[in-house]
Amino acid sequence: MPEKPTEDKNSNEEMVLLYRSYSRLNTDFLKETLKSAGIPYVCHIKGGLLGRGNELIGGFFNSASTTDALFFVPRDHYEEAEQIKIQVVGNDKEA
Repeated sequence: MPEKPTEDKNSNEEMVLLYRSYSRLNTDFLKETLKSAGIPYVCHIKGGLLGRGNELIGGFFNSASTTDALFFVPRDHYEEAEQIKIQVVGNDKEA
């Protein structure tokens, strides 16, 4: 079951944490797979040039050098997104 509910500011739908990624490869694969499945998601990318937990002010290099990402999906899409996540990155218990 999802751990951290949050609200998407652009929607009235409740968003829940699907996955915490520590791999740029996993992040890219999961983003593309959720997108192609038509599942809405929010991906908060964190990190910086020196890796996890080292955010840069302004985030200039974040998208190219991150190792941390948090994926949130609408609660109504959680079960389907969870199955996709398992197929893409395995049954990782990071989230």
